[in-house]
Amino acid sequence: MTALQSRVKFALNEARTLILVAQVMLGFQFEAIFTRGFEHWPRSERLVHLTGLGLLLVALALLLLPAARHRIVEEGADSEALVAFTTRVMLIALLPFVLGLGLEVHALLRPFAGGTAGVVAGTLATLAAASFWYVLPWSRRAGRPRP
Repeated sequence: MTALQSRVKFALNEARTLILVAQVMLGFQFEAIFTRGFEHWPRSERLVHLTGLGLLLVALALLLLPAARHRIVEEGADSEALVAFTTRVMLIALLPFVLGLGLEVHALLRPFAGGTAGVVAGTLATLAAASFWYVLPWSRRAGRPRP
């Protein structure tokens, strides 16, 4: 396997992994909507939950783009453009993913822990995910010379 083939395979596998995580999170979010009592949640909490759901749907739609591009635009061939596109799309898709995760943590914890605890937990979840997905990789790259 050439270096380009391995990079394409790795990039597409990373996108597939994120798709799986997004699908699991969407399942949990849809489950909350169909459980008894959701209609009794305060309107603001239902909107927060639905906004988080919408953000995860946007992230999932973006994450589906690399595989479609590989099949349709690249006609199954490996290319540097595909690797760059996949990397860019995943970087963009993680933003609504992070925001949706934070909103979901807030919406799910608020009924049990209260409003302030829900906001704090949602904010911490958002910051932690953003740190691991954006800040940490950026800081690791900043210390290395460019090839």
